[in-house]
This record gives sequence, C-alpha cells and structure tokens, in this order.
Amino acid sequence: MIKLFLFAFFSLSDFSHVNAVQFIEGNVCVATDGGVFVYREGEGIVLSYPFPYVKLAFYDPDTKTVAFITKDHVLYVYSSFFNTLKKVGIKKHVSRLGLKAGIIHLVYDNGKQDYITIFNQKSEVVYIDPMIEAKNNPIPLYVKTRVFENPCHVFSAPTSYVQGFTYDVVGTNKSGIFIFDRATRLLKNNIFINIVPPIYKIKTLNDTLYILHSHGITKIKSDYVNSLSKDCFPYEFLPVDLIDIKQNTILVSKTGYYILKDPYFFTSLPEECSFAINAFHIEDKTFITTRHCLLYVDKAPWKIYYTPFNIDYAAQTGHIMYILIDEKLYTKEDTIKKEIDYQKEPIIAHYIIEGKDRLYIPAKRGLFIIDGKDITLIRSPYNLLSCTSGIIDENKLYMALWDKVVSYDFKNDAWSYVNLDKNNIYEITALGIYGHRLYIGYRDGVLVK
Repeated sequence: MIKLFLFAFFSLSDFSHVNAVQFIEGNVCVATDGGVFVYREGEGIVLSYPFPYVKLAFYDPDTKTVAFITKDHVLYVYSSFFNTLKKVGIKKHVSRLGLKAGIIHLVYDNGKQDYITIFNQKSEVVYIDPMIEAKNNPIPLYVKTRVFENPCHVFSAPTSYVQGFTYDVVGTNKSGIFIFDRATRLLKNNIFINIVPPIYKIKTLNDTLYILHSHGITKIKSDYVNSLSKDCFPYEFLPVDLIDIKQNTILVSKTGYYILKDPYFFTSLPEECSFAINAFHIEDKTFITTRHCLLYVDKAPWKIYYTPFNIDYAAQTGHIMYILIDEKLYTKEDTIKKEIDYQKEPIIAHYIIEGKDRLYIPAKRGLFIIDGKDITLIRSPYNLLSCTSGIIDENKLYMALWDKVVSYDFKNDAWSYVNLDKNNIYEITALGIYGHRLYIGYRDGVLVK
C-alpha cells in the first residue's frame, strides 16, 4: 500500500504556527496548527503527523506513540509504528498532557488530574515524566539578541519557550521552532517547516532534497528537515534552479545567482540577457540559460552567447548542447545553431527533462528521447506540450502536466498517470524524487507519494 502524506499549507495547516513545545526524554514534541512532530537531536524529525489545529501533544518514545488534543477539545492517539490514528474522546479545559505505556495523564485548568487508557477508560496512576508546561515562560535575553543579530533566522510572534537539559527551544506563531545551545548561546538547529506555495522547483543534489518555494528553501536529508528563510537573500528571492559549482551549491534566481553559504554572495546577470530559466553542466563548464542569452558562469567577466530569439530551455547530453528557441529544438556549438527535424518536421516543445545520460523532451507529437545525436519518439496518449517539470527514477519517467502527473515505464513500454488521491489538485509546478518517493509541488503545497 502506498503511503500518502499531504503537506497542504493553508491557514488551517501550517507547521510554522507552534502552539506548545515539550521535552520528553531528549525528544522535542511540538504541537502546531498543521499537526504534530517530534524532533530528536542528532536524528532530526522522528515522527510527523499532519492534522489541523493541534493544541497540546505528548510523545512516548517507548511505543513511538503521540497523544494530542486539538483546539476543538478532541483527544487523539497516533501510533507511528502501526500508522494508526484513534479518537479517544472529548476532553475540555486540558492544560497539560502526558502519555506512558498506553495510559494518558490529563491535567485540567482547575488543577484536577485524570488518568485514562487509550480506550477512554479510568486507569490507575502511572509515573509520567516530565510534565513540562511550555507556555508563558520568558524568553532569555541572549536568545532574543542572537536571533535579532542574524536576519536569516528571524522569528516572529513567539508562543512558547521551554528548557531542555542543554538546549533552549522557542516556538513561534509564524516561523516554527528554533533550538539554541545553552553552552555556546548560538542557534543550534533551525527546524521550522514552513513550505509556502508557490513551489518553484524540487531538486535533489547529492543526498539532499531541496524544495524552492516562496518563503525560502526547505532541505530534507534522510529524516532531517530544515529551512533557510528568504531573508537570507538581500537582493531578491525568485528561485529558478540549483546547481553545484566547484564544491559550492549555487541558487539561480531570475536576475542572478547566490552562493548558498553565509554571507550568500550575489552575482547579477547582464541586463541584456533578461531573466534566468535554468542551469546545466557541459563537461567542466557551467551554463545559465536566460531568456535571451547562454552564459558561461565559471569565468569573470561573463562569456555571453547572444541569440536574437526567445530561449525556452537548454540542456546537454553527450557533450552536445540542445536548446529550445521559440519552442523549436536546435543544437548549438559556440555561436552556431542548427534546427533539429524529426521525420522532416520540427520538434515543438518548451521544456527539457535531463536524465543521467540522455534528454527527454515532452513535445507536441509525444516524448522524444535524445541520446547523443540519436533521437527516438514514443507516442503518448497525453498532451505533453503542457509539461512544466519532470524527473526520472530508475525505469520510470514522471511528467507534471497542468492537472495531473503522468509516467512512462520504459521496462514495460506503458503509460499511466499517478493517482493523487486528492480532489482539485492542479497548477502542478514541480516534481522531485528522494528515497524513491515522488514529491509533487502544486498550488497548495507539496504532496509526497
């Protein structure tokens, strides 16, 4: 059975709106307007469950189970081991919460305490430690000062503060949760999860998945998730692509590029080249495609390849550069371009999907595959001309169309579409593969299959 996780970041479901924070045996359990997640130092997020308006939450690491209460007073228990959710009952005026070995400890606003099983039956008292209230504690001055000094990690509207054994944790109403090392008095880990559509691109570099969205960059590495705020980019944040150059990760924005390390140095594109479209390598050279130029990045000043036409996309395979100009495919060597015909007709497209050793072009007539100078055509039952993003994973190629994701299975020579299990998903903008899971960026967030 395929597991489906929906990260739809409406006002009703936003992991950046933190309501309560608790330490439980070295784990940080966070209740947010978008659900509950548990963070363990050194491991990252070990449990994450999207759910609207979670007011309080408590995690039992022995059973990998979390109990949580929503703002409409409903008590639930979720098991990450069995992937099951159980509604326990209605519990009003609960101010603190605990969970141990299937027993839930409830503390009410008037000081009364209750012990019940996960089946809402009375239970004997069990020892639950710690019951740390995470509200209304003053935030230390050094935490405020450190945050205000670093614009990349600004938080606003703090809602909760709690001390762990060696860490200070701040929950906020707009940018998630922040962890500070008390010994060094420095920001230790920034794990706010605030993916905000539109999603511009989803890309894997090395062993990290990058999600470029309107509020910054969210990085996923194994089970660890962290974010880089758009406040780190002083000139503009209109992300287009990511690429590695000489051990640096480069963020290509529409009018230039940033080096993704402090102080996020920015290089502007030449004005005559208009806005950037994508970036790619040919052997040891790096190029940025813009609307009117191809730019050789590695040398300063820029080496500019001008064209009087409008460029839609460019990529390479077999040391050959292919470029879409006014939706027609060309090869290009230095300043000379040559139109590519297939069976005496031009190839009409506006997007190129880059594979490991070949290119895939969703086109008017179907899917073209380019391997060096060899071109083949696979007929498609779908209109691929509207494709805006694509990704290949082993024997399957996935393509994002306006309102669906389609795939082609090379091994079985078969077309199919991805069942999104969600109504009204359209304006699909980006695809990515990480750990053999498909990440789908669309109008309201990111869908993971």
